[in-house]
Amino acid sequence: MFKKKPILTVQFKIFILLFDLLFFLASVGLFYFLRMGHWEPRVFGAPGLWFISFSILTAFYILGAYDLDRPGSYLGLVLRQLLALAAGLVLIVTINYFLSKDRTGLFGRGVLLGSLVFFLVGSLLYRFLIWYRLHKFRESLSWLFIVEDRIYSILSGEIERRNMQGTQSFVRWDGLSDSREQLAAFSNKALGPILKLEEAMEKPWSVIVVGVGAKNLSEEIGEALMNARLAGNYIMDFSEFYESMWKKVPVEYLQPQWFVFEKGFHLLNNPLGLRIKRLIDVLLSLTLFLLTWPIMLMTACAVRLESSGPVFYRQIRTGKDEIPFEIIKFRSMTRDAERDGARWAQKNDSRVTRVGHLIRLLRIDELPQLWNVLRGDMSFIGPRPERPEFNILLAEEIPYYQLRHLIRPGISGWAQILYPYGASVQDAKEKLSYDLYYIKNHSLLLDLMIVLKTIQVVLFGKGR
Repeated sequence: MFKKKPILTVQFKIFILLFDLLFFLASVGLFYFLRMGHWEPRVFGAPGLWFISFSILTAFYILGAYDLDRPGSYLGLVLRQLLALAAGLVLIVTINYFLSKDRTGLFGRGVLLGSLVFFLVGSLLYRFLIWYRLHKFRESLSWLFIVEDRIYSILSGEIERRNMQGTQSFVRWDGLSDSREQLAAFSNKALGPILKLEEAMEKPWSVIVVGVGAKNLSEEIGEALMNARLAGNYIMDFSEFYESMWKKVPVEYLQPQWFVFEKGFHLLNNPLGLRIKRLIDVLLSLTLFLLTWPIMLMTACAVRLESSGPVFYRQIRTGKDEIPFEIIKFRSMTRDAERDGARWAQKNDSRVTRVGHLIRLLRIDELPQLWNVLRGDMSFIGPRPERPEFNILLAEEIPYYQLRHLIRPGISGWAQILYPYGASVQDAKEKLSYDLYYIKNHSLLLDLMIVLKTIQVVLFGKGR
């Protein structure tokens, strides 16, 4: 009987990363011995070795070599890892051979290339094994969803979009009698067989997911679930399942009591954590400004030369606690882009200039927001700041929308890296589900993951 979550956790990805590190160090040690004919303890104390290791593993993470749980193929896994290794190698060669004077045997081509090839082949082999076993395991899972109709509509859309593995069966439960006619009507829109509660509880399941509101959680279903759990079935609340599987919070499912008893939201009452986050924001902003000021200078010249008007675009956005602030970006649209009033930017928007299209694609238009971060209007990581006029509309249409203003908005964020650019109420609702996940599960590790994934977004033009 299945006893643990059928989801590849962050901790498991960290385990693979640490195993990669140990395997790469072992590969370097092996090829140093083969190349030199002897062993020297100083090898593992060389700063260059740790720079190389950091470069390779960072490239692996950014380019998806640890995303073993996403649908794909062996070929996709190989290509991601080859691309990551090539990117890491380019960085290593650039730094070591052009900027460093160290020419010891450790950094010679024989040791470096030999250990990288050996590491690539070995890491691909155990990734194949993990990928294969994980997908075979998920295909063997049997899921039972005990859900209300409104929850089913949320669930079915996600299952169809994500091509969820395993077999899924459903129990319709709205606190109503389940007549055969009702079951038949429900079955017309189902992705799997619809069962009566008594019938479902007679079968073994890998996981039982419960999406029933408190008012409909009757004594009958409570006793059935208790017996199922005592019999060894793994039972998850719908929001726990939804978060673990799709890394977002089901907004339509939430009720006030969920916020009262749900674990998380530690950032909101953690003064020390907020100070650390603020310190990191300031240090990162200053570092990025020093690294990118030549790019910003060239961008300013390009914007000014292509079209008349100011280089910078200033606009009022909503910040923490719904306090408005003025955001600063490089102007990417024509001067009179909003002569007819405020409206969402669209894909292939005709108002965007040629320079504007390029700097939007590379996220260069966001660089002046470093000033907003230094001023304290924004954070590096947080929900995307929206315009007040749009916030009024969205707050009327989307439950709990104002909760995204509990923390400072960010240049990048969980929603920005996982959801494509949106320009509708439905898109805003989807992004809110990611924003609430970030607020609920915030940690410095999650911030680091977002920073690294933001690099992936910039390189491949995904999200916004």
